[in-house]
Amino acid sequence: MRNNNTLKILDDAVRDTKESRKIKGKSDEPSYYYGALKQFIKHYDNPQRAFGFTKYNGARYAVDTLTKEDVYGELLKNIVKLKAFKDEYNKAQALAVSDYFTPDMHPYEQEEWLFHQIMYYPLDGINEMISKNDDILNSLLSSFVNSRYYSGYKDEIDDEMNLTDQEQDCLDNIESYYKKNTHKF
Repeated sequence: MRNNNTLKILDDAVRDTKESRKIKGKSDEPSYYYGALKQFIKHYDNPQRAFGFTKYNGARYAVDTLTKEDVYGELLKNIVKLKAFKDEYNKAQALAVSDYFTPDMHPYEQEEWLFHQIMYYPLDGINEMISKNDDILNSLLSSFVNSRYYSGYKDEIDDEMNLTDQEQDCLDNIESYYKKNTHKF
């Protein structure tokens, strides 16, 4: 995968926040980082939007340089990379894709549904869907936090994989869409 500054900022911020919380004797739960990212996105207009991240090593300030669209792009690319990872390493996947998203779907089913949306629908609509549907945003955040910081898949997901043409097209489309729409990606 390409070197990505947004992803590096997020990874470093989570790492530094984990370290800071550990030093302070606080728990290290995925829900904390999920909540920090959700606060950043949902309260983007608030100057305290990155408050969930530590000041240690400048993590909070680095996250503040991002836009919520930068984070959306990484959440969507994570779904595509997870799909490629699961295909390559024969990890568990959903066998069928539902027509509708529901919060009670198994996480594999949610990821598969999201991948199909990325593959077949314009990113303008997906971006709007993420903004308006908390269940979809929650699924994206949960998938991102768990796969990158708690499952041990981070290195495999970031390594070069044998992407299908569809998966590579999805990643390219996401990258160009958010680069065009944020001028920062």
